[in-house]
Amino acid sequence: MNKEFLGEVATISLREFEETSIRDAINIYGSSKKLFVVEEDTTSTFSYSGNTVSDEFFYIKEGVNFKMLSELSVNSISIRRNFYLEKAASLDTLSYIEASSKLSMDNAIYLGGESAEAYERTSLLLTGSAEARINSLVEHRAGNTEARSDVRAVQRDSSTSDINGLIRIREECQGVDSFLAQQALLLDNAMARTKPCLEIGNNDVKASHSSNIHTLDDEELFYLMSRGIAKKEAEQEVIRGFLSIEDGVNL
Repeated sequence: MNKEFLGEVATISLREFEETSIRDAINIYGSSKKLFVVEEDTTSTFSYSGNTVSDEFFYIKEGVNFKMLSELSVNSISIRRNFYLEKAASLDTLSYIEASSKLSMDNAIYLGGESAEAYERTSLLLTGSAEARINSLVEHRAGNTEARSDVRAVQRDSSTSDINGLIRIREECQGVDSFLAQQALLLDNAMARTKPCLEIGNNDVKASHSSNIHTLDDEELFYLMSRGIAKKEAEQEVIRGFLSIEDGVNL
């Protein structure tokens, strides 16, 4: 097990292979990529700092529940993650990212077995001249699968973000329930672009998306300040409330 990669707080129970190909799931080539096979119920924390480049693949076995918290405080990061879920497997992943420079993040979730479930939450805090590009893919490859993807960004200063998301449901997949949400809260001169997309190949499914860009609500700030809370603290309360994701890990 690569303890340096996982960090001291990791409690993950996995098997790791440097070069592997999984038939009909995710193909991996090259020793620089990491494959983790999750074989039993696991909760794990991943921590990253500084300048980071990471390429990770997680294969979640049948009936296994995998919970994953990622904490990233970085100058520059490029991270790509692929998750493949077998029948009745579940994934619950929360990423909390603070960035002040370039950020590139690609998450892909493949629900390959019936009754698989995935819940992906990403919270971003961008400052300075940070430039963030977030791509999320949820692909339903089996029927009766469920997924939720929620990306939220708080942006200060002159930071920019480009948030893209796609739900793809194959033609043979019935009984799918999938939802994609993207939200940004802009302060100062920050700018954001969101683009949620759906590709639906079957009519017997539930699939939807939402996208919103907000600024600080003056009325909400006034209400908090009227309760004796200083303006800066009131802003922090609003930001914390915006980034908290229902049923997620406390940030």
